[in-house]
Amino acid sequence: MTDQFSSDVEVVMFLPGASGLAHFWKPIIDKLPPHLEYQAFNYPGFGPNPPDPGLTSLPDLADWIESYIDRPVALVAQSMGGVIAMQLALRSNPLVRRLALIATSGGASMERFKARDWRSQYRAESPGNPSWFIDNRDDLCDRLSQLSMPCLLIFASLDPVAPLAFGRQLSALLPDAQLVTVDTSNHAFAQDRPDLVAPHLISFLASAEANSG
Repeated sequence: MTDQFSSDVEVVMFLPGASGLAHFWKPIIDKLPPHLEYQAFNYPGFGPNPPDPGLTSLPDLADWIESYIDRPVALVAQSMGGVIAMQLALRSNPLVRRLALIATSGGASMERFKARDWRSQYRAESPGNPSWFIDNRDDLCDRLSQLSMPCLLIFASLDPVAPLAFGRQLSALLPDAQLVTVDTSNHAFAQDRPDLVAPHLISFLASAEANSG
């Protein structure tokens, strides 16, 4: 860690969505400043990752991720990973300093935002992945006003899974939120178009450095 990095955040942790695979984040991490420290997670029991019998719910997975948080962190999360990030932030862990939620597709009743239900296709394509991950339908909206840390929200203009309308709702509920809209209909734009995300993420992390100085 160099002295270029802030005291606001010491490590950036990346939470994938329903793929549960760390490699989702490689295209973005490759575009981020080399002096930052990054950690991307592989969720136990997803894809080729060995299962952990102690993980049987989304809160269990949040516990598992929280066990790695021993320094001030920024959590960067995609899709359903955003639900985990919000759950972790709502635990009032003082080490969770910043949130970046990208194409978040849970944490509320998505039906009222006319979101496409992706779960049936996901079950068919990833039958070995834990069902408890996608069965979670916790509505966190009533509690989001408790989150005082800076939050970056990046949503696609035409994403059928994580509608921009939901991004606007999150922006209204979070006390310190910045909403960025990118012009695409691709839900996985963070992986497929890292050029749409990396500049905003760099600016967000740079503001952490400036504020710490």
